[in-house]
Parts: sequence; C-alpha cells; structure tokens
Amino acid sequence: MTRHKDLVIGFGNPLRRDDGAGAAVAACLPTRLPDAQVLSVPQLVPEIADAVARAGVVVFVDAEVGRTPGELRSRRVWPSRAQSLGHALTPEALMGLCQALYDRCPPAFLVSIGADDFGVGPGLSEAVSAAVPTAVGTIADVLSASRNRTGRQT
Repeated sequence: MTRHKDLVIGFGNPLRRDDGAGAAVAACLPTRLPDAQVLSVPQLVPEIADAVARAGVVVFVDAEVGRTPGELRSRRVWPSRAQSLGHALTPEALMGLCQALYDRCPPAFLVSIGADDFGVGPGLSEAVSAAVPTAVGTIADVLSASRNRTGRQT
C-alpha cells in the first residue's frame, strides 16, 4: 500500500497584513508536522494540482473576511467544477481540477482564520497573530482525525 504524504498549503499575501495568515501558519508547521509536506503560496494555482493529487490528506490555510478577527473555522472541502475567471483557484476548484486531471481527489479541509486588516505591509494583526498557534494545533488535529478515519499510519 502506497503511503501518500499529507500536504498543508498556507496561502495568501504576507505583504497585505492579515492576508498572510496562511503563510504564518505554514512557517510554524515543519517542526510540528515533520512528516507533512508544507507549501506557502500567494494564491492557489493549477500548477500545484499534481502535488495535491498525490497527497494523502490536504489542508488549506487562509485568512477569512467577515469573521471575528482571530476566530478559527475548520471545514471539509469538496471538489467543485466551478470555473475560475483568472489564474487563482478556490480550494474547491483546485480539488475539482485534481479529480478531472488525475482521477484522484484526496480528503481536503480548510482551516481559516477570521481577519480584517488587509492593509499594505507585513505583519499580522494582534488577534490573527494570537490565533496562529491554535491554527497549528487544529491542523495537527485534522490530520490525526483523518488518519484515524482512514486507518493510515503516520
């Protein structure tokens, strides 16, 4: 049985304050999850579909507008056939692309952090920065629970 490495993708622009939440979380993950592949990208693009399709479980990490700053939310991501008008994709569209191109769609989740400061410049707001360690723990929990459901070994 082939063991597929879990993949965590933090996305967003770290030069737009809280939009860099995904990158900040991704930077903390290699020591916490040494067996997972971790990517930090400014946006989800078709070029990463191959890495997503080869993963055991995928966790996307992003800032979310319209939620209380620092509030975490975790949800399952299902593939979608939704078309993108540009080069950037949603997690759902990227999973749908994996299914269409590779006939493989691993379980996927989105961990989002409520954010409201998207001004120009580096650094997270206080609330989002404080949520980063909790998001790291949430990702570890999501991956552990997914392994338990599928019977995969770490």
